[in-house]
Parts: sequence; C-alpha cells; structure tokens
Amino acid sequence: MTCREEFPHIQKLADELEGRDDVAIYSLNSGVDKLKTVQAFWRDMGHTWPAVVDAPDARPGDLAEALGAKRFPVNVLIDADGIVRHAKYGWDEAVEARLRGLLGLE
Repeated sequence: MTCREEFPHIQKLADELEGRDDVAIYSLNSGVDKLKTVQAFWRDMGHTWPAVVDAPDARPGDLAEALGAKRFPVNVLIDADGIVRHAKYGWDEAVEARLRGLLGLE
C-alpha cells in the first residue's frame, strides 16, 4: 500500500485522537532533501498530523535507523515512556486493529 492509500486511514485515526494529550501521530520521512516535497504533499493532501524528517545535520536515514525502519511507509507507535510499541511497514486491517487496541479505540 502506498502512502497515498495509507494516509486516509491515518487521518481517520488522527481525527479520532484529536484532543487527547496522551498520544500524538507523526509521519517519518528520511532525508533532509525531502522536506519541501513532504511539505507540498501534506498541503496538497490536507493532512493534519505533523511529518518529521531527519535533522539538517544528520546523515540521511538516521531517524529511520533509530526507529528500525527499513522501508517506507512505516508506522511506529511510541508510548509516553519512549518505548516502541508498534513498528510495521504498510497498512492493513491487522495493523489498524493492533493500533486501535493499543490506543484504546476498539
């Protein structure tokens, strides 16, 4: 599933989680050269959650490597203690069910 196909599902979660201060959704993109592309994509698609790219002084892929992302799109759920509770490439019904369970949205 491409990010264009996946992101409406994430937007739905973002909408359902709006107002909760115990969780935040971010999308990860690797490579600082992608910043303008990501900003344009977000604007064009109307996404309301933030995108994160590698820091300007980082090697391309540092953020992805730190989170164990080997390919994109990857969904990562990190709890309030900084523990990765979910990290998986792509989106399907099983991923959505797992995330909903972890987020108390069942």
